[in-house]
Amino acid sequence: MAHQALHYRYTPLHQDIICAETAIATLPATVDALGARRAMITCGPTILRACNVVPRVQEALGSRSVGVYAGVAPHAPVETVEEGVAMAKEVQPDVFISVGGGSTHDTTKAIATLLAEGGDLHDYAMRFEPPDRITVPPTPSPKLPILSVLTTMGCAECSRGGGGITDRHLGRKLSLAGDGVTPRTVLIDGQALGTTPWRILVSTAIGQLRIAIETSTRPDTTPSATGWPCMPSACSLRTCPSAKTAPSRPC
Repeated sequence: MAHQALHYRYTPLHQDIICAETAIATLPATVDALGARRAMITCGPTILRACNVVPRVQEALGSRSVGVYAGVAPHAPVETVEEGVAMAKEVQPDVFISVGGGSTHDTTKAIATLLAEGGDLHDYAMRFEPPDRITVPPTPSPKLPILSVLTTMGCAECSRGGGGITDRHLGRKLSLAGDGVTPRTVLIDGQALGTTPWRILVSTAIGQLRIAIETSTRPDTTPSATGWPCMPSACSLRTCPSAKTAPSRPC
């Protein structure tokens, strides 16, 4: 049977999900629809160096691309968020394009939050007080929109606001509040997924399958909530056999 890539577009409330072998090609129209003109790309140093995903994003954006912050690190350290905010203040973007795995998307959401709210990142960390009190700091300021290009099967970071940021000095993660930072558009690009090592795709796919199974057993679940975690997996398995020989990269 002839090989066929998986194509679909799904638009739940406040978010657009585009899956295609070359979904990155839709970026210009997506950015223009937001009324944005200055896109700042966020990614890790290895994905920038080792494959063509970021250059494809830059080429698609053309003159809309105003800078690349390539300092994202595994587990999204606080310092990388602060560096990203400093760059954003310099290049003055009106939209963020996050390209990579979970650490990239969490870092970008934290950059958008800190850029909009000011202060210190710790000001926006949720706090737990025994036995059952959770304090969620308000983050009401308007945030720059985020468009996310996935390069792993993991996608939970793109389905909600907030995120986990690592404070190495405290030795733990901060769970951030995140009003207004859920990615507006998620791009599941088969060619981009095809640059990721197969072992990473498989391990993140198993994680998403677990989330889908857990979600499906909840009494308040919906078909979209159950299906969301499996979307990148379906696209990747149909479009990127080259991932089996892709070079390794951390995030």
